[in-house]
Amino acid sequence: MRAAVIERYGEPPVLRQRDEPNADGANLVEVTAAPLNPVDLSIATGKFYAGSPPTPYVPGGEGVGRPLQSGKPGPRVYFRAALPDGSLAERALISSGQTVPIPDSVPDACSERLPFRWPDCSAPAG
Repeated sequence: MRAAVIERYGEPPVLRQRDEPNADGANLVEVTAAPLNPVDLSIATGKFYAGSPPTPYVPGGEGVGRPLQSGKPGPRVYFRAALPDGSLAERALISSGQTVPIPDSVPDACSERLPFRWPDCSAPAG
């Protein structure tokens, strides 16, 4: 699968092929949108106060996608991803209880930042 990979702290991610994450005890999600936020950027510098994963790793702590159920995509969800297999990839790992269903009426661009942008996306236009 394709993924944005941090190979060295402080450098931009490199788009490359990478093995799918091992879903041992978790589920795979087919990622449709993934934001980068200040925490992701701080982690990528290697100076995040809570530590950073060993390199190489796939950044991204959240996203929108469709959990793969029996190899087929399920309903859209907002999810939290766990490093080192973050959301800036075609597929990411999710744990049960780490997803929120997304209505089809809400676009991915709003859903990816659900905790922060829900008021923007749910307000009537105009």
